[in-house]
Amino acid sequence: MAVVSSHLDVSPVQEASLTIQVKPGAKASIEVDYSSGPSHDSSLRPKIADKNGNVSWSWKVPLNTTPGTWNVPVAADGKSMMLQLHVTK
Repeated sequence: MAVVSSHLDVSPVQEASLTIQVKPGAKASIEVDYSSGPSHDSSLRPKIADKNGNVSWSWKVPLNTTPGTWNVPVAADGKSMMLQLHVTK
């Protein structure tokens, strides 16, 4: 699993994004753990990698998100990695 591109340094109401590359057809999942708990944003649902193995997510950071660094666990094909979302004022 590898990060292809990411935009994880954002302010509230901005859009964050992540693209990873895994085995084509693999199911990939993502979670964003804010101080209030895991995000329930529908755009963070599990996805199936395309024929090139790419999976992309983008989501809007909520207006009331506390500035700080929040964990973003990603898993696919039996592997996982921990990224971080940096939210500034």
